[in-house]
Amino acid sequence: MDAFLAGEPQLLPFEVDELGPLEGRLLHLQSGSGLDSLDIARLHPTVCVTGLDDAPHEVEAATQLASEVRLAHRARFVYAGLFHAIDVLEHQHFDVVYTGKGALHRVLDLDRWAGIVHDLVEPGGFLYCTEFHPVTSPQQPPVGAVISAVLRAGLTLELFHEWIERPVGTWRPVDRGSVPVRYSLKAVRDIGR
Repeated sequence: MDAFLAGEPQLLPFEVDELGPLEGRLLHLQSGSGLDSLDIARLHPTVCVTGLDDAPHEVEAATQLASEVRLAHRARFVYAGLFHAIDVLEHQHFDVVYTGKGALHRVLDLDRWAGIVHDLVEPGGFLYCTEFHPVTSPQQPPVGAVISAVLRAGLTLELFHEWIERPVGTWRPVDRGSVPVRYSLKAVRDIGR
């Protein structure tokens, strides 16, 4: 928290690069304390961020932090379970749906999750997910299961990378003989789908 308040980025450098320039509306599923959501709002001054989480204390803390850092006009936080997101968000569409960093291990039905993501992403928009790799975090769902669910939901995979952190704080794509620590994927909802 102190690092965020001091202006240090919460997003990893590869996330910033892969997300690219953003504008419009972004939904952060399972937003937790809101640090990543607010970092996105801070980095992209034309983005309006909605964070959704199923822990009321996290939503309350994120809402308070948004006010504290003067981003409440572009960042709101909503209390709801993931599988109720569409109804709670009143069937809105978002240019980007962002998730990950420990969120997927709580998802018991990846196909249902991916279907919800598909329905929340504006045609032409995308899902961006960065997650701990199951090779080093066994509680995470298999990468192939996540990608398969995304594809079955009708999204088109645009990128997939596996990452190592070496030295500490420096993220690089996995090379031969390395064990991935994280992965990232970006999947687009085609116009007309």
